[in-house]
Amino acid sequence: MAKRVADGETSISRAPSPTSDRLFETHDGALLGTPAYMSPEQAAGHLDQIDARSDVYSLSVMFYELFCLTHPRAHATSVAEMIAAVTEEPIGLVQVLTDFARVGAPTTMAHFVRHGLDRDPQKRYQSVAAMRTRLQEASNGKAPIECHVTFAQYMLNMMSRGVDRHPLMLLLFFVLVGVGSLGGAGALVYKLVH
Repeated sequence: MAKRVADGETSISRAPSPTSDRLFETHDGALLGTPAYMSPEQAAGHLDQIDARSDVYSLSVMFYELFCLTHPRAHATSVAEMIAAVTEEPIGLVQVLTDFARVGAPTTMAHFVRHGLDRDPQKRYQSVAAMRTRLQEASNGKAPIECHVTFAQYMLNMMSRGVDRHPLMLLLFFVLVGVGSLGGAGALVYKLVH
């Protein structure tokens, strides 16, 4: 299934025939797709709002399933429940972080997926290419700081790169820490004895 977005065309058509026109045309408000992977705008039938960001949403749902081994809306057991959940229940950051932590998936990946699942298309990745760029940054240890865990990961990555670039500075640091510790211990012993 595809929709041409460049020229604003919103219908999928086939050679017209009097009996099959309604079977092969998409009309405004029509629902097409797999409900579990629909973006909120698609589930609501707003065909004029569907663009690459809708694909980003669907791809993010699949990433969620791959990482967490469950659908983010696993509680929905019927098509009607799924459509209602997609259009009315946002997938919150707490849910994403909790599900990713439960299976031991990286926090940076939880944030990566969460940005693609925003209800507001403006807040999602604007294209799959932007999503891929963010994924490459995360895999290279350059993901943005978004919580205390990603801050700690960022700092550890920075220190690791610093050690790779300046191994002698690390050695000097440990020597200074060792000398300082010995000096402090010696001063404490001297105070206790005298």
